[in-house]
Amino acid sequence: MRPAEQRSWPLASPHVRRILAEDGVFHGLCVGYCAFAFVLLFALNALERFVPLMYLPLWATGAGIALLVHLLACECLRTVRAGSKRPLSDALAALRLRTRGRIVQGCLLVVSLGLLFGCFTSVKNALPLLSPFRFDKPLADLGTALHGGVAPWQWLHPILGHQPVTRFIEVTYSSVWMLLLVGFPVLLFVHPELRELRRRYLLTTFLTLVLLGNVLAGLGMSAGPVYYGHVTGDHGRYGELVRYLAFSKGLPYSAADIQEHLWLSLQTDQVELGTGISAFPSIHVAMATLFVLAARRIGRRLGAVFMAYWVLILAGSIHLGWHYSLDGYVSAVAVCGIWAMTRPRRAGRRAGAAVRDPGAGRGFEPARPAPVGLAVRTGAA
Repeated sequence: MRPAEQRSWPLASPHVRRILAEDGVFHGLCVGYCAFAFVLLFALNALERFVPLMYLPLWATGAGIALLVHLLACECLRTVRAGSKRPLSDALAALRLRTRGRIVQGCLLVVSLGLLFGCFTSVKNALPLLSPFRFDKPLADLGTALHGGVAPWQWLHPILGHQPVTRFIEVTYSSVWMLLLVGFPVLLFVHPELRELRRRYLLTTFLTLVLLGNVLAGLGMSAGPVYYGHVTGDHGRYGELVRYLAFSKGLPYSAADIQEHLWLSLQTDQVELGTGISAFPSIHVAMATLFVLAARRIGRRLGAVFMAYWVLILAGSIHLGWHYSLDGYVSAVAVCGIWAMTRPRRAGRRAGAAVRDPGAGRGFEPARPAPVGLAVRTGAA
């Protein structure tokens, strides 16, 4: 093979080398997990539950929305503050500069994330085939014991048990959480100087979904307070909470409607976006914890905002009857442990320095003026 042909070989392309260097491990894990999910469902004679591509439209649409939000809320604001006479044009130019030569890399990330969540949901829907819901009563009893003999939802109800407050939590718990789930990795990708943070975020996401959302969930199968009567026969223990939540039926993002839909999907073996019932541990709280950990690497103020959001998600998971309490606490602690395990070895104690000094550390590009609009506003830690 002539030297010119060697240089044109696809794996010699700088773009391919960058993709493999930055995201190769994550892509490999997602493909391997997809193969595992297929083999597992084949062994369970449940291949009809294997729908790995179901999330791709959601991730593609969500990525576009996240880029638009970033353009308007960060890039445009930065150009306005800089005194630009054409803020939108300059913002578009800045966004193009950040993503130049990286479009394929971004598209591959969206595909891998969609594949990851599709396989996660497929496996989650198969968990009842491996184990029945048998830990709801122990989780409910432990939660009550931890909170002074009073069920956690009863502690929260005097504060949160007002219809306008509940409606706010319902919307925040579903739509805002989903937007952040899709938007956070996309926004990390937009800024090349945050590549180490992105790698760590993606690896933690993968381990959280697989270890917590599949493995631990399968070992501690539980349905959650709103389904407590269905799986234990005791409809009285959480009956008051279930009756209260019914007020929002028919409204957008109604927790009661979503909960009924999930139970119907379980009974009819329908695998769709977001289906699969498993209370322990809480993936909602787990991902909210990851948002906090990643946001704190960008800036203390941003971290404080996401910490407030985490408190809302944790309280909302109990108030809306999704979780008992212990399932949320375990999720938060476990994600912090996974985050610590994924700390880049070569960065040592200065793992976060690259966020504050994008040019520091091997493999980072030179810093650009005001590289992260969001971090500039929040003040990097």
